[in-house]
Amino acid sequence: MFSKIINEFEKKQLKNNLYKIKVGDFITVEINVFDKLRKNKIQYFSGIIISIKNKRICSSIIVRKYSNGEGIEQLFFIHSNNIKNIIINNSNRVRKSKLFFIKKNKFNKLIKTNKKYINI
Repeated sequence: MFSKIINEFEKKQLKNNLYKIKVGDFITVEINVFDKLRKNKIQYFSGIIISIKNKRICSSIIVRKYSNGEGIEQLFFIHSNNIKNIIINNSNRVRKSKLFFIKKNKFNKLIKTNKKYINI
């Protein structure tokens, strides 16, 4: 009985229009941010997807970008109400399911994809 209640709650919270994203895509995430005066602002975070976790309402992606030579990672929950839109800038086929090796390397390293090399 308890699981039925949870399933009904999750169905209401899940977004129907899922994004066709995969690991290795360069994306831009539009985030709704509230400031102290309760004004709604849109903040953009663009980078490469290094991980995807698919667990129903807890589905999440980790996006990594480089700013001023420093690597910044952000965790986004796909079904969150704060995410307004996800725009795919460049779609690439990568041979790994998790790209955590990008953290250890310099940001100018190359990722080998199916057809071409992409400079990160």
